[in-house]
Amino acid sequence: MKLGAAFYECDRKTRDAFAAMDIAGYNYRIFRYRHDLSKYPERLILGSETF
Repeated sequence: MKLGAAFYECDRKTRDAFAAMDIAGYNYRIFRYRHDLSKYPERLILGSETF
């Protein structure tokens, strides 16, 4: 999960879907928070099923 979340493909496949949502759900994606918040500062993130 950690490794896959850091791949460019993960961002490419989710950016359009997340752009259409009010809040992006990040189940098990704690390793993307910092990256995505700096790249998409307007995005609201809901982290569920994370530590």
